[in-house]
Amino acid sequence: MAFKDIEHIIVVMMENRSFDNVLGALYPPGPDFDGVCNTTLPNLWNGNKYWPVHGTDLTQPNPDPNEEFQFVYEQMFSQSLSIKDDGSAAPPPPPPPTMQGFVANYATAPHVAAGNAPVIMNYFEPADVPIISTLAQSYAVCDHWYASVPTQTFCNRSFVHAGTSSGWVNNQWGSILHLDLHFLVNDTPTIFNLLQDAGVPWRIYYGGPLFLCNAFITQKQLEPFAFTNFFEMTDFYEDVKGAAKDFPSYVFIEPNFVGNFIYGPENDEHPQASPFEFEGPSSVLHGEKLLRDIFTAVTANQELWNSTMIVILFDEHGGTFDHVAPPAAVPPDGIVISGNAPGGYGFNFDRYGVRVPAAVVSPWIPAGKIASTTFDHTSLLATVMNRFLGGVTGALGKRVPAATDLSALIGDTLRTDVPQLPPVNTGSTTFDAATIAEVPLTDFQRQSLILGATRMAAILPDAIVHAAAALLETHAHAQPVIAAMAAAENRMRGR
Repeated sequence: MAFKDIEHIIVVMMENRSFDNVLGALYPPGPDFDGVCNTTLPNLWNGNKYWPVHGTDLTQPNPDPNEEFQFVYEQMFSQSLSIKDDGSAAPPPPPPPTMQGFVANYATAPHVAAGNAPVIMNYFEPADVPIISTLAQSYAVCDHWYASVPTQTFCNRSFVHAGTSSGWVNNQWGSILHLDLHFLVNDTPTIFNLLQDAGVPWRIYYGGPLFLCNAFITQKQLEPFAFTNFFEMTDFYEDVKGAAKDFPSYVFIEPNFVGNFIYGPENDEHPQASPFEFEGPSSVLHGEKLLRDIFTAVTANQELWNSTMIVILFDEHGGTFDHVAPPAAVPPDGIVISGNAPGGYGFNFDRYGVRVPAAVVSPWIPAGKIASTTFDHTSLLATVMNRFLGGVTGALGKRVPAATDLSALIGDTLRTDVPQLPPVNTGSTTFDAATIAEVPLTDFQRQSLILGATRMAAILPDAIVHAAAALLETHAHAQPVIAAMAAAENRMRGR
């Protein structure tokens, strides 16, 4: 089987879009593809019914939807999370979730204008997002890939690295007003630790400064590898030009999460915090360009391309509509925390989050493949373990051994054709800081900046940390913080 011919696995993880939102219209409705047009249930709000519709605004949903655990519960079950006296959540209604609460919940999100809530039902068509669509059609699309947790970014990205979020169900708990903020910083082994111990080469490439690299600031056990395994995206584009034998076996790519003077536009596809009348920082075209650049760079090296599998994923649905009810899941480690801190709500991680876009790209995959197997982010861990570590173990918790890996997507025939990707016009080729200076930061961006500055101060006690956490409200506020992070990283690396 050709799975043994895969010598390199590259994962690109974007931000906060559901499967229906990005790839739900990839193919016409039918029994073989569970797309957005297959839904038979509308969302209900204020006595009206709302169905999915094609949206052409590439910044929508705009402003940012709710994405925390309690809000995802409302989106899925069409009712508020009921909290018991001990701080845990009451059991949810009998499965499956109705998936009819997205519009009603979006109506409660900050900055959403009256009557604009149905925008959350919008989806893109392939012409709107031609890069991921062309790649998904040319190789494989996974129409039942679920986020590992029904919540937001930090927890789901912890699962993709460590197979657990150690009981956390939200990025943070505490109050910024009372300077009592606590963030998920996971301290269990990651897939990278296992690869390191086995002598298997790996790298993480990131689009912003090191101290905004989510894997670095949220996974405590990766701290020792700052100088040896973490590299900027400019290094990635150089590394793919070399001999395939010198390229790492496992690569994880993070986009730029906050648009800034130094690293350029935000290209993670995360919706922005409040509505603006321009193709602002949340335009999915910036993410499309990143995917095009990565694919073009890898395929330019025939030796490398012939032995590579690229997995394109989003970490969570970010509050955008999806019609498929997430199924039950295997709890990873038995860690259940009641109350609202640090993870909270007594969730025992026995169900997946909402579906996310997923495409698997390799010259060993036949065109037009639709994989309807149930996957979640721990499927990546199972794939890496089976390919590079001699098989799946329980080293990263119980979810990983229960996950299906991606080996079945790989065929026996090496293709020689490479699809031609259309150019991506993102507008200005430079970051227009003046235009978006007053654009508010999303909660995710603010949390990342605060945590990153905190981690920087802990690792480099004499580093200059600019601005108090409470002042980080807009992209203008973020610029000096990112500049301080870049300066600290340059000093760390002797540049």
